[in-house]
Amino acid sequence: MGYPNLKSSLRRLGLWGMFALSARKIIKWVRYRAMLLRVPKSGGRARLKEIILTPSMAGLESDRSAILRLADAMLRDDNFFFEFPNHTRDLDRVWEFDPIEKRYWPRRHYTERKLHDRDTPHDAKIVFEINRFKDLPILGQAALLTGEKKYAAEVERRLLSWIEGNPFASTVNWSSALEISIRIIAWTTTLLLLKKAGFPTSEHPKIARSIYEQILYLSADLSTDRVVPINHLIGEATGLFAATALWEFTEAERYAAQARRILEREIIRQTFPDGVTREASSCYHQFVTHFFDLADRIATSHDHPFSQQYKVRLSNMKSFLESMTMDSQVVRFGDADDGWALWLEGDRDAWKSFLFGPASTLATKPLLSSYPSAQIVAAHLPNAFLFLRAGAFGMGGSGFSSHAHDDFLSPIIYLAGRSILTDSGTFVYNGNPAARDRYRLASSHNGLVVLADGELPPTGPKPRANFGWELVRPDAMLLGSTCTTSNATATAQYGEWPQHRRSIKIRSTSALIVDRFLQLIPGRAEWSLHLAPEWTMDTASSSSLNSGSHSFRNASGDRLCITLHGKFDPINIEPYDFSLSYRVSQSATMMKLSASNPAGLFAILMTIDRAQ
Repeated sequence: MGYPNLKSSLRRLGLWGMFALSARKIIKWVRYRAMLLRVPKSGGRARLKEIILTPSMAGLESDRSAILRLADAMLRDDNFFFEFPNHTRDLDRVWEFDPIEKRYWPRRHYTERKLHDRDTPHDAKIVFEINRFKDLPILGQAALLTGEKKYAAEVERRLLSWIEGNPFASTVNWSSALEISIRIIAWTTTLLLLKKAGFPTSEHPKIARSIYEQILYLSADLSTDRVVPINHLIGEATGLFAATALWEFTEAERYAAQARRILEREIIRQTFPDGVTREASSCYHQFVTHFFDLADRIATSHDHPFSQQYKVRLSNMKSFLESMTMDSQVVRFGDADDGWALWLEGDRDAWKSFLFGPASTLATKPLLSSYPSAQIVAAHLPNAFLFLRAGAFGMGGSGFSSHAHDDFLSPIIYLAGRSILTDSGTFVYNGNPAARDRYRLASSHNGLVVLADGELPPTGPKPRANFGWELVRPDAMLLGSTCTTSNATATAQYGEWPQHRRSIKIRSTSALIVDRFLQLIPGRAEWSLHLAPEWTMDTASSSSLNSGSHSFRNASGDRLCITLHGKFDPINIEPYDFSLSYRVSQSATMMKLSASNPAGLFAILMTIDRAQ
């Protein structure tokens, strides 16, 4: 019932808004407490509906060997979460065990706001990821492709194990409505696949009862009482909407209407008109786009589509997702925790179309170079790419901005098909405050910071513990951008330094970053250039750090040359920690540049020569 940041909440909502928020909190509290008392006394169950679709199975066999290889590994209990191995047999209380810290979560009632304590593991994300059942649909896919009962039997074993190990509302795995939603989606997808394969696993009374309990818990714990709604509410509403469409239970019609209202509202409220999520994170943009797409498929296939406004915004979201994709991967900025609304091995679109109906909303816009509402550039050239972010720091501003990083005007660049400048990643959310802050701050990005007497300026951002920012930077401004078939350019300005301009121009094999100080700025300017992990410094170049040109190579023999122009102070080549996946990092190379009392022009030219 508390307000984690009362001053920021009052500034954002005003007195009337705070009154309305208090009312929402009271309503949720009453609803939640009533659910905790009512559900154990209820004998309700959910029944998987007969979904009448006539989809084609074209494309489902294309990755048969990969699907069966992974499914057979799961039969051997060889599982992975993130990049770590995990086992679901021969371990007491497996679903409450943190395999990284080798500790159990105490068995008791938790809420999302009252989670970590002295006797718990430090990072709930670990146990949450295991209990999302991300890989479970692979067993359903294998059962459909082969008709073999062993895959259905393993699904039943895992679900019954979870149900036995997680009494209603009595473990950490009941604490988050978003986690329940993602689990419902994974379980439902798997059970649909098994039903289509002729296995009635969904009819098991314990499974049908658990689905019902989780749906009712989800409906009562929706994140409708947040000052700033984020991706959690989108994910929760999608899970509830999918459950009401695909399962039969008493409250389904009422919950369906509630979920639909939330999704219609949040797709507008949480995105810019050009489709970019306001959370300032490309991976969370992918996350919520997939949730909205899943709901859209289900609604359309059930002859009750969402509004035209919803579809236009979803189309724009898909267009931006395409713009932020290189080599079939999302180009990362902001937080990234490897989360998926629904994971299906192989051709995911073909499998989703088979199960839920084809996508009725497509990315209709071509790859754009500029997203003016969000103040973002995502420019594609043949084998080259430029990303640059200005605009708002994050959703909600000071006191909020949960998943934003201090990455204003921090370019991400590909040249000649190779990643050159990259985002350093996220690494962790909870349990390691120093690492959490290090990956979020400007020093871990490719922007520019001006320090006065060695200290951050008064307008410098201040992170909150784990999520959000006590104080954010003023909006940066995208002053202009162009993109042709041969080059792309962007010019932008930091909000706190109007006497500075940054312009970037890329071609297929070269990039030029120009920082122009229109007048002297007292203090020290610092540049950080985070090279993709494949690049290491040439031995010959390392002996002449204070020269104007520096050479790097990768394992393929490609050569990257970085040439500096301007009165840079001593130049340092340093290691930094690059995180490609949650809790996984590797050493990479960065250039650290600085200049005292900067004035005039500073330029950084990057060129690449591919090995023959």
